[in-house]
Amino acid sequence: MRSSARPSRETAAANATAASNANPLFVDLDGTLIHTDAFHESLVGCVRSSPSVLLRAPFWLAKGRARFKAELATAAAPNPKLLPYDERLLSFLSSERQGGRKIYLATAADERIARSVAEVLGVFDGVIASDGERNLKGSAKLDAIRQLVGDRFAYAGNSSADLPIWRAAKSAVIVNAPKSIERKVEAICAVERIFPRQGASWRDLLATLRPQRWAKNLLVFVPLLTSFQTQDLAGLIGAIIAFVAFCTCASATYIVDDLLDLGADRAHAHHRHLALAAGRLSIVQGLALATTLTIAGLAGAAAYSSALAAVLVGYMVVATAHSTKHKRRPLLDGLVVAALYASRLVAGLVAT
Repeated sequence: MRSSARPSRETAAANATAASNANPLFVDLDGTLIHTDAFHESLVGCVRSSPSVLLRAPFWLAKGRARFKAELATAAAPNPKLLPYDERLLSFLSSERQGGRKIYLATAADERIARSVAEVLGVFDGVIASDGERNLKGSAKLDAIRQLVGDRFAYAGNSSADLPIWRAAKSAVIVNAPKSIERKVEAICAVERIFPRQGASWRDLLATLRPQRWAKNLLVFVPLLTSFQTQDLAGLIGAIIAFVAFCTCASATYIVDDLLDLGADRAHAHHRHLALAAGRLSIVQGLALATTLTIAGLAGAAAYSSALAAVLVGYMVVATAHSTKHKRRPLLDGLVVAALYASRLVAGLVAT
């Protein structure tokens, strides 16, 4: 007897009836529907396209977090077509909506971003979001949900900030949450579905560091080799320290470059699978990793030689500038790349 993976008509009809009779489902955006944070995306977009706008950030923040989000979204909203969506959740939402279930996007992100996402995806019956005056997070989001549908609703989220909403919900969908959050939700609410967390692997971290590019840093050994002093132990130690410091600081600049190029990477057939572009490594995690590498590299260099640390600082300043404006000008791009290579030779001279 032939079996089929496709459900029978009776099963499909039953599923459709169940979906149409289910409580309205409210879906969080940041970390749930998308593998990133819309606020962080706008912040990075501002640094990339209009860094001068950030001078006004303290004044925006003084007027509240909701106003800050609104101004950032106006200055540099992420492209909703390129955001890293959770395809598992999208498939589930499409299936539920086809069965007649009401689905809403409920997010603390600014409404400009939320509505653009809803328009692109076409799976939501409505949107509730921060509006420049009210930051729709936690209890504020719960109040907005109750005003719309009352007490009978389901909620899809991923973080501890969602616990007050799950506590009031009739059922929960858990997406990309830590195991500790899963256990807490299961203790306070009936769980419909769990979509396990998809974090960065050690291969993702290694690929983010770009170790294949460290070969360029071997240039720091050239002054030692050309001076025919390879048996000079102190000079060799200095060159090794310079090499390691350049590797850590170079990896930090590669991460910064990835953060500033998120939109372009996501539009690229291959680069969109990189950990930062795909959201397996968050913007905050990427920034923390780049900061740690920078501190480690500069501290190691400074402990050996303040001159070596100064060369590294100059290298990072030029490399970071190259990641933003200068890379758009071919002639200047060539000069900057030459300067970056020359800085390795200078570091080798200083260290040896």
